[in-house]
Amino acid sequence: MSKASSSSSSSSSSSSSSSVSVDPAGLLASGRMEKSSGNSLINAAALDAAQLQANLTAQLNELETLESMYSMPGEFYLHDPEAKARLEDYCLDLQSALGTTTALPPPPPEVSYDIRLQCGMHAEQPVEVVITVTYPRTYPDKAPTVYVRLLNHYHTRQHQSYLNKTLNQWIKNLSKGDPCILQIFSWLQENTTSYVSSIRPQQLSSVECDTENQPHAAEFERLWIYSHHIYSREKREVVVALAKNMELTGFMLIGKPGVICVEGSRQDTRAFWDQIRRLTWQRISLKHQENVTDSPTADGVGLLQHQKFPKFVEMTGMNAEGTRDMGQVFRFLRDHSCGDVIPLLFGVSAANQTVAS
Repeated sequence: MSKASSSSSSSSSSSSSSSVSVDPAGLLASGRMEKSSGNSLINAAALDAAQLQANLTAQLNELETLESMYSMPGEFYLHDPEAKARLEDYCLDLQSALGTTTALPPPPPEVSYDIRLQCGMHAEQPVEVVITVTYPRTYPDKAPTVYVRLLNHYHTRQHQSYLNKTLNQWIKNLSKGDPCILQIFSWLQENTTSYVSSIRPQQLSSVECDTENQPHAAEFERLWIYSHHIYSREKREVVVALAKNMELTGFMLIGKPGVICVEGSRQDTRAFWDQIRRLTWQRISLKHQENVTDSPTADGVGLLQHQKFPKFVEMTGMNAEGTRDMGQVFRFLRDHSCGDVIPLLFGVSAANQTVAS
């Protein structure tokens, strides 16, 4: 089991004869590059920095292309609104650090986004999909992670599993080193309708059985969603119903600010987030995400063991006077082993947490 992390250390090293020009992403400290002497070490570090800069620049260029192509409301959604700015700043840092002894900060988190597409526009039943894309830091040298969700009510999870399995096999055959997202979107627009409509129920069962019988990694995810406020009874009912229908656990903190935490399989948490962010909010954002890749057992215990909440509940965090009691909220989070998110959600230091409690 490996837990995903968005940070790494940054360091510089020196040999007896010279110093390292740059150590992007903590390559030496992480053991990805063995210490050697003199120019060979300098050249290796510079080469890694240059390659990292080329990869991140390619990601930036592709993001800009996608933003211009999918500019209608709801078509393109960057999970972290600051992701592009962070990439641009880091590329500039890399450029200025080449050939110097400047130490670099850790690279920015991996970029992820959603694209909403209509596939088979001229078919009798066009298929609407949301494609979630995550760039590894080495993309396009390494293939992106792509997951497709079918939004039409008449398609089952088996249809979705079959489509994703076929798509990922196709992606493995793409040549590395060049951006490929537009190729992937083109494949989906050309093939989704035929793949979904041609497979029969008995074939779906076979696909599902084949998938379940093969050992494979599954991803557990916990999302922390921050809202300016949550008061509307209708909206709260929608959130609770969605969480329960998707078998997600977590909680919703009612009031100002509002917080929604959901946990479960990544497929379901992303579908949940895609649905609720389309409701009318004054302001809502995906504040933090936690991912654990695991090899689940047939009964799903592998994923369930990472849950911190037994079910999905509403909470007010109010005291007897009807005002927000942050101490109560902090205790609730710490009781569920989630105290580490308090500064991320509320900007409160450990000392102030103690005072509030």
